Amino acid sequence: MNKKVIFILILTLVALVVLYLYSFGPWAGVRASGNFNPASLRLSDANSLSAVNKSETFGTYQNKDVKENYYVIQLPRDWRVSTGKDPGSYAIAAANANVQLGLMDVPDNSTLELYVLSQDEPRLRQSLAGYSRIEYTKESINGNEAYRLIYVSRVGGDTYQTIREYIAGQDHAALMVLTSKQSYFPNMQPTFNSIINSFNWQNK
Repeated sequence: MNKKVIFILILTLVALVVLYLYSFGPWAGVRASGNFNPASLRLSDANSLSAVNKSETFGTYQNKDVKENYYVIQLPRDWRVSTGKDPGSYAIAAANANVQLGLMDVPDNSTLELYVLSQDEPRLRQSLAGYSRIEYTKESINGNEAYRLIYVSRVGGDTYQTIREYIAGQDHAALMVLTSKQSYFPNMQPTFNSIINSFNWQNK
């Protein structure tokens, strides 16, 4: 076998290994993380939404990162909005709140509610210090099946209260995680509710 043939065989093997790593291996996430649409961070308009006992100016974001899962959400205009870890997600920072919005893949052999109760909540219970459920309810958000889990947990010496809102979708489910210190939570909850109720899928 001459050197040219050996060289071509080696290059072919290297290419196959790289293709595997990007398709199925640890580099697959790197490839996926680049699929952000700049339009998803653009405010399309502003609305004044009433939250209980207060009024805030909200802006509308249309997330167009993942074709099968376009959605629209309204967020306070003075909150800092950036892309999250994965396509279809946002990381949001405010003075007294931390908010994450994203997409969640529910296994084909499960329902959204079964997944929440049998996998996601047990994971939270094991991973969060002082986890304690406050409320679990089934809801409808703009005609979409949804589930709300409210709980407290501890970070350092502080107690935090969190809403996890799961909204069923055509391909993925949407997941909103809205957290604030427990002392701030009563003031933040009307804003959190306004955000949740503004959610809607765009390609139903």
